[in-house]
Amino acid sequence: MGVPGLKTHIYALILGLALLGLHIPSWAWRIEPKEITEVRVAMHSGPILPELKEYREIIITPGQVLLVLQGSGAHAQTGEWKFRIAEEDISTFFTELASLDYSQVQRIAPDITPDGGHTKSYTISYTRGPDFTLFFTPGVEYTHSEPIVQHINTYITSLDLWGRVKNTAQNASQ
Repeated sequence: MGVPGLKTHIYALILGLALLGLHIPSWAWRIEPKEITEVRVAMHSGPILPELKEYREIIITPGQVLLVLQGSGAHAQTGEWKFRIAEEDISTFFTELASLDYSQVQRIAPDITPDGGHTKSYTISYTRGPDFTLFFTPGVEYTHSEPIVQHINTYITSLDLWGRVKNTAQNASQ
């Protein structure tokens, strides 16, 4: 049975959309880059002696970097530190990070997961769409991830967070 003329209407709709597509300028077909809202780097020491366990997390958002340190050993410094960073600096970092090629990144897991070892993850959050995460567990690698990881690590190193934590501790003790 069916709806009379439905097939004709569907063909007309398809033809109309195709013709409409011919008149859309080529710049309109490009997908706009996603806007990054947050970058997280987390490291967990893994299955080791309790007195050596450590967890670090760095969260970069517009205008601020949060450093979280947790540990159970006497040597471990624990706490949370918020550092104001110029929004322009973080905006530049986010823009450069967004311009990198993510399309070729693929996870390569080992056939047999090695025992022990630490984990490290890099998570990039966007205004829309799913997060992009590189989750490095023992033996796991990602193809074509080096520019992304290197860009994030270089930026974090430039912030000198450990020096800032020391300065905060020294200022608090005076």
